[in-house]
Amino acid sequence: MVPVRFVAENLGATVEWIEAERIVRITRDMPALPPIGGILNRGTNMEPDTLNPLFSNNNMSRWINTITNLGLIRLDEQGIPVNSLADRWTWDAQTLTFRFWLRQGVRWHDGRTFSAADVKFTFDTILDPAYTGVRKGDFADLASVTVIDAHTVDFRLSRINAPFLSRMVLGILPQHVFANVPIAQMNAQPFSRAPIGTGPFKLDRWVTGQTLSFTRHGAYHLDVPFLDGMLFRVYQDNDVMALAWENGEIDWHGSLPALNASRLMADFDTRAYFKEIPAPQYEFVRPNMGNRILADRRVRIALMHAIDRPAMVNSMLDGRAHVMLGHQLPTSWAFLRTGLEPYAFNRTRAIQLLTEAGFRTIGADGIRRNAAGDRMSFTLLTTAGNSLRADMAAYLQDMWKRIGIEIRIEVATFPVVIGALNRSTFDLVLLAPGLEADPDPFIYFHSSQGLVNNMMVGRNNGNWNFPEYDRLLEAGRATFDVAERRAIYHQLEQLINRDLPFLPMFNVQDVHGIHNRVQGIVWGITGPILPELVYIRR
Repeated sequence: MVPVRFVAENLGATVEWIEAERIVRITRDMPALPPIGGILNRGTNMEPDTLNPLFSNNNMSRWINTITNLGLIRLDEQGIPVNSLADRWTWDAQTLTFRFWLRQGVRWHDGRTFSAADVKFTFDTILDPAYTGVRKGDFADLASVTVIDAHTVDFRLSRINAPFLSRMVLGILPQHVFANVPIAQMNAQPFSRAPIGTGPFKLDRWVTGQTLSFTRHGAYHLDVPFLDGMLFRVYQDNDVMALAWENGEIDWHGSLPALNASRLMADFDTRAYFKEIPAPQYEFVRPNMGNRILADRRVRIALMHAIDRPAMVNSMLDGRAHVMLGHQLPTSWAFLRTGLEPYAFNRTRAIQLLTEAGFRTIGADGIRRNAAGDRMSFTLLTTAGNSLRADMAAYLQDMWKRIGIEIRIEVATFPVVIGALNRSTFDLVLLAPGLEADPDPFIYFHSSQGLVNNMMVGRNNGNWNFPEYDRLLEAGRATFDVAERRAIYHQLEQLINRDLPFLPMFNVQDVHGIHNRVQGIVWGITGPILPELVYIRR
């Protein structure tokens, strides 16, 4: 009943569950259903890397997966698991087993019947040693997947894994498409550009660098979408996309440029509405611990003290961001509000730390050297088409030059950046990781999630390797008790704040600009959810 509740309540009705009668009661008259039809035009300045949910590694790809390839569960407005492909589930603490009962009558976009065999195939692929995608760390404690019948499947864990249920948002693959495809070739299979899923929308066409168009999945098993479809227009620059929104070329801009947001909100107050929501990610600079200079904690602390992050927020984002001191977002239940070092702007302290680290000599080029002749010179890698990161990179280059550090900025397409991350061939990278609703940061910091046989297993791209981190990360997964997990993650935040395995910048407050004709949006803690409920006002 969850999607029905969303529809009813969004339309002004009051819905309640009467346990004694086992019925849903609507206690107010509902207005007429929204109109069917219309195309929603959205903009994006990030093109998907792949549309295969087992290999997708950027935020746009993962968002598209949520509308094309559903998982066994979805998350509601508060990030709580609700039914999706699974109708219900149970947890058996004695056998460490989750049992999922699947919805009957679910069909893939090509008309084939969805079953437990598809679920088993998807997760057996992740468990296979040949699989090297980033999802492996999320399911490190999954021991086996067993089909009970066509609509029942068991997941047996090797130990308690608290975030496991929330990870079941992962899109399921159709076995009939991939059954004879070697795992190493899966991401190159045509499916990765034309996915077959069970979601409310199916991909119609992807024109690289231009558009992605989606049409309604008429056999969708929950609420058949109100929209006929969606069209995503790809822009190489966020400012250009904002201009397209002003001109009415797109209906919805998900992150209006912060410096122009106030003006746009005033100019369009009668033609559009706005939603300010913290982005489900934060900007950071990640140092590669394979670089022996950056592996020195004193150098990383010096880099932090040499920049003024509050000034960056005010000048680059008009104050629309939260300065980060750790890994957990302010919206997370694991966020630690007090007791963390702010690393305030202090150039004198930064220079002192570099001197202590042995970089005392400043050459004719203004760059520090140590007794061995090593120069403090690094490449800062970041993504193309992001004006904020371009401004940040230029600022960091200037501020670090003032303490004797040379920064060479390398701007590359997202696939090139991901390639460097996966091979760990970078000095510093400026990026924003998309975070899950559950605060478990295992894949970012556990030593098992870095390079293994020259392949990146998870997202520990900086090859951080500290036993105390591993212990806490494993302990945070080993209990379902939220209070215990919060205490563990608070300890971890203190270590991260002390050691700086990455240099946290800020969590941006996204301003969604939506023209008035678009209605019915349901907002979760990480952004819009339930796209089938969006409609075009006539």
